[in-house]
Amino acid sequence: MKTQHDPDLWKKAIDMETMLCKMTMDFPQTEIYGLTDQIRRSFISIPSNLAEGAAAALQTQWIIYTHLGFFDRMKFEHVDQMQVEHRKMLSGLSRSIVKRSSRLPNH
Repeated sequence: MKTQHDPDLWKKAIDMETMLCKMTMDFPQTEIYGLTDQIRRSFISIPSNLAEGAAAALQTQWIIYTHLGFFDRMKFEHVDQMQVEHRKMLSGLSRSIVKRSSRLPNH
């Protein structure tokens, strides 16, 4: 998932989301499902949308949570590697299914 790591815009969006999430931690507990949730969801969508595809968006969110200290870097790297392997396996399975289905007679 190299593509979303290169653009400066994506990196700045990650930094902004991390900062805003830290700021909302000081909001009143009564706002956890209101204003706090709305701000967090809207701002996390910016770097997620800049990333390409669902897997990249998930990785973007994991990076933000790692910056916030919710995940340890080593665990993140391990989970990220696992998801890359799973994506490759699913892609191979998908290609195999398409290839097999193209050999079936048309009815």
